[in-house]
This record gives sequence, structure tokens and C-alpha cells, in this order.
Amino acid sequence: MNNEDKIVLWNEKNRTKMIAFFTSIIAGFLTYLFLMTNLMSNSDSIMLYSGGTKFDIQTAFSGASTGRWLFTIVEGLVSPYKSPLLIGTIDITLTAFTSYLCADVLKIKKDINAIILGLILISFPSVMSYISFYSIAFPVSVLMAVTSVWVLQRKEKGLRYAWIILGLSLAIFPTNISCALVLIVYTLLVELSLECGKEFLKK
Repeated sequence: MNNEDKIVLWNEKNRTKMIAFFTSIIAGFLTYLFLMTNLMSNSDSIMLYSGGTKFDIQTAFSGASTGRWLFTIVEGLVSPYKSPLLIGTIDITLTAFTSYLCADVLKIKKDINAIILGLILISFPSVMSYISFYSIAFPVSVLMAVTSVWVLQRKEKGLRYAWIILGLSLAIFPTNISCALVLIVYTLLVELSLECGKEFLKK
């Protein structure tokens, strides 16, 4: 098999996942571009200024009392100076990767279903709140929760890795365990419907 055949095979195999990804990218910028270029800072989004609080160990683990001990560390990766346009671009990209993994986990085969998935995930109200609060930690947590399900599904001994990834996700925002649980339930329903369809066709 030459390189061209490999590329064609890869495109066919990942077509719906890439459609979900780029749907989220395009729809995300169309939906949130005005917000990203006209956002005024609020009390939650204003974090650190020049000459203000230093990013030290105490600051890094400031969310530990609520179980979010990794939250501030992830937020610190962007730097104290946060641009709505930059944060919005990062959030949209992270959500697009989440769409890609969801399409893979749910075994989506039709283009229209991939488009709907991408649109639903990027237009969800929480995505707007990520950008409004200049936060990358929330979409990172969601992406890691979905990744844990993806790893659990694809690897024979992926349970230990899935637990580690999910644990890190919950250390950013504990309530995102619902993302993993809902995706697992949907996956089981999809697999159950496929098995029932096969049994029905045999009859």
C-alpha cells in the first residue's frame, strides 16, 4: 500500500470525526467572534495584573478546598494576561477536539450526524461561559473526561489510564464526571442498538 492509498484510507476512516471537528471550529468562530472581540472584563475574569499577586505554590493550589486543586495550575498556563480573542480561540479548538473524540466514541458514520454533534457541542451555553470568564481550565477538563472514555473504549487494559485521566479532569472541575458518565451511557445505548439490529436482521 503506497502513501496515497494510506491517505485515502485514513480520510475514509476519519471522515465523520474530521467533519465534527471542523464543524465545531467554523460554527464556534461564527457564534462567538462578536463576543471574543467585544467582551468587557468582569470580576471573575480579572485575575492577575502587573505588580499584583504572584503565581506561587499557594496561589496554584488555592482551589484545593473545593476539590479543584489543578484548576489554577491549568489557568496559569495561559499567563496572567488574558485576551478574550486568544482564550476564545483556544476554547473553540479544545471543544473541536472534544467533538472529534465524541464522534469516534459514538461510532458516528453519517456526515449529517457528525455535523449535528459538532454544532451541539460548540453551541452549548457552557462554551460561552468559558470565553466570558477567560477560562481554558473548563474545556480542558471536559476534553480530558471525554478522553478517558475514549481510552477506556479503545485499549484492552485502558481502565487504569482512563481512571488517571478522569482523575486529573475531576481535579480541575469535579462536576465534569457527568460528561464521562453520560458518554458511557450513550456508548452502551449505541452498542446495544447495534447488537439488537444485528439480531433483528438475522431473524
